[in-house]
Amino acid sequence: MADAVATAQEELAQGVKRGELTRDPYRFVLGALSVTLGLFPGFVARIEAAAEGARVPLSAEEKAVFRRDLRDSLRQEAGNLARAINRRTALLSGAGAMAVALIAGTGGYLLGRGSVREEVAVLEARLALGSGASRAWLSLIQANSDPRPALTAGNSWQDQASGRRAAEVRLWLDPAAASVPPHR
Repeated sequence: MADAVATAQEELAQGVKRGELTRDPYRFVLGALSVTLGLFPGFVARIEAAAEGARVPLSAEEKAVFRRDLRDSLRQEAGNLARAINRRTALLSGAGAMAVALIAGTGGYLLGRGSVREEVAVLEARLALGSGASRAWLSLIQANSDPRPALTAGNSWQDQASGRRAAEVRLWLDPAAASVPPHR
């Protein structure tokens, strides 16, 4: 190999002389190429020596050290992997629980909102009175802001046929007269 490199270097030097490149800037490029070729045999020798050293079999002690180091490394990496999987699982579980809670909360709100509207509509229909009856009840409510005294003052009884309770209620039919504050 060294002979082939020496021959190539000699041919480069002869090419510079024959081509009258002694004053040409390319002569430097060709010189660098010749130096690079000169380094090549040394690199090949080092690579061959490294390859020969790698072929030497390991002793029993070296094998034991290698196995122990390999085992320790694998245990450490297995622990790291288990911790990473545990963290990832915890994060995914937390995100899933939050998503389920958000979906359930949103669904419950939307369903509840619709059911309240339906219940209000049913109650409004049951409580709907004609405009005359509404006006009459409104004037009674305005005249009697607290119905408790009226309910306790009357007689009460239970209807035998229906089982419903009833009471006589004394209500004011006119609003109370506005009291004029004393003049100072």
